[in-house]
Amino acid sequence: MTGLRRRDFLRTSAIAGGALLVAACSPGAVAPPGQSAAQPTAAPPAAAQPTQAAKPAAAPANLSGSLGYWHTFTSQSEMSGLEKVTKTFSDKYPNITIKSENVPNADFMAKFTLAVQGGGKPETTMASNVRLPDMVAMGGLKDMTARVAAWDQRQYLPDSRFADATVDGKIYGVPSFAFVNWMYYRADWFKEAGLQPPKTFDEFQNAAIKLTDPSKNRFGFGMRGAGGGEGLLIEVIRSFGSPIVDDKGQPAMDRQKATDAVRWYSELYTKYKAVPPSVTNDSFQQIMTGFTTGQTAMLWHHTGSLIDVSTALGADSGKFGTLARPAGPAAHIADVSYSYNSMSDPKNEDIAWAWLDHWAQPETQIAFLESTGYFPSSTKVVDDARVQKNPYYGAATETLKFGGPPPAFAGSSNWGLTVVLPAFQRVLLAEIKPEDAVDIMMKGLDKAVKG
Repeated sequence: MTGLRRRDFLRTSAIAGGALLVAACSPGAVAPPGQSAAQPTAAPPAAAQPTQAAKPAAAPANLSGSLGYWHTFTSQSEMSGLEKVTKTFSDKYPNITIKSENVPNADFMAKFTLAVQGGGKPETTMASNVRLPDMVAMGGLKDMTARVAAWDQRQYLPDSRFADATVDGKIYGVPSFAFVNWMYYRADWFKEAGLQPPKTFDEFQNAAIKLTDPSKNRFGFGMRGAGGGEGLLIEVIRSFGSPIVDDKGQPAMDRQKATDAVRWYSELYTKYKAVPPSVTNDSFQQIMTGFTTGQTAMLWHHTGSLIDVSTALGADSGKFGTLARPAGPAAHIADVSYSYNSMSDPKNEDIAWAWLDHWAQPETQIAFLESTGYFPSSTKVVDDARVQKNPYYGAATETLKFGGPPPAFAGSSNWGLTVVLPAFQRVLLAEIKPEDAVDIMMKGLDKAVKG
């Protein structure tokens, strides 16, 4: 395996047993659209030294063949967006056939690891920010530093956009769209109860309690206590002032602050019963169904579910609204991370690059935004009327002013899924106390980071 030490490979292979359902951020600021982020974390230099001769994109007439692409899209809106992106690519490059393959989110790292180990790597692939370091560590992605440096779209993608795709100064992914974590709330329920949308954790807790009525099967908050819920808990922990790792990637959790965070979050269910009793089995589909069918009043997710929510409840119905996540007692935290497209084992790198370039084009990003709600990664899109005139995106624009990427380190995905989530579920089930869960998390973090 290229660039992979045996110890690293064994550790990465263990990660194949699970994968983080994309959700979960370091306090480095992400710039509002059109601006560079102040002091970006681990950002690549503005003019990265090419590691290979940069090649200009070939003209459409000179490109022909097929290209494989792995992705984790599953919802109807996501598949519709992918279809639109593929159609416009085919219009531009009529002699190229895109062969997309859906890989279930929970199986992605297992499948990718086996492909690296035994052959059959994809030509191009989607790579989440938390998975990318592990994908690079096992020798599964190609260095694209030179192509990015010579790219005409680079000027619209600030350094901060590439931070999570940069390993040892080399770029392994191109940001295709953003996961901007925000919240949905039932505006009609809030109006009926005379409540204002919450801006702080205290206000959020109060609203969740007041909007709960078990006799009507109504609950204040649709908590994600199953797959993917680990990322939301990590955000809460950081909102109470506890980091996960320091700027050198070493374990840095504050036991007392983390315990306070776990206690506050878990008590929404264990003490106040403001969460559906199915919480430990509730993942993406369950929390979305709960919100769109009138079971829950508030939901934490990201912009990528806007089309699904507005389709179910009615975009102009006045039934729901979007908000920036409430501020915690110590910090205002919301994950803003990027989905990357990467080369793994392309037969023709020019064809692969044409596909990656297409995802970053403004019209492509607008089309995908309109289909899914996923926010664009390109700053060139910010002034487009289709973004500016949509009232729901005001919460996303506000979030970009304070949000940042989640903590990402080799092993972070596995730690969240196999350590953080099970420990939290045990608190919800009253098997252990919050401080016990934090001790388990801290021990697991130390093992994940140090091996």
